[in-house]
Amino acid sequence: MTTTTKLTSAAHQRGPGHPGRRGRPAKTYDNRTVRQFLAKFWDLHDLVTTFRGANDILTGVQLLRTAGNTSTRGLRLRSLYHVLCHLDDITVVDVQALFRGRYEERACEMYAEAARVASKALDRFIATLTAADLARLRTTRLSGMQAVDAAYAADAAAAEALALAMGPKRGQDTLSGAPDFQRRLRKKWQDF
Repeated sequence: MTTTTKLTSAAHQRGPGHPGRRGRPAKTYDNRTVRQFLAKFWDLHDLVTTFRGANDILTGVQLLRTAGNTSTRGLRLRSLYHVLCHLDDITVVDVQALFRGRYEERACEMYAEAARVASKALDRFIATLTAADLARLRTTRLSGMQAVDAAYAADAAAAEALALAMGPKRGQDTLSGAPDFQRRLRKKWQDF
């Protein structure tokens, strides 16, 4: 026989989805498709330079004023992008947790509402993209990391060449000949 214990603490009853909670349920929106799409970009600038339509959507949502909103301050585009990149389900509670007290409750409500509108519009935008449009993606995170690693390796090779050209100083060996350097380099690539 299965028994369930009824949790009666006030904090538990205020939680979303609790059957004893009063009022309407929290508004949620599934943001997984948009989040997967945005993961292909380094940052907001990379997104808006690759797809101008996405820039139009985000800017329009940023400037959108809803009924009862008399605030003269707009939303920060980077914060809106941050919400879209990091949340699978967009709710006010999740936005508050994401911002960790940086914004007041009303501001978090505005960001959640704007993120829901932007996510719906970006869902439709993503559905209209063709294979040629997706081929225009300039830099994925993986290829970007590979470019940074290649530049680092080139700098390390140039430094080693300079050290070899200057010759070892008294009692010093070249950088790559040092066994400690070789071991750390092998460990780094094994961990990668």
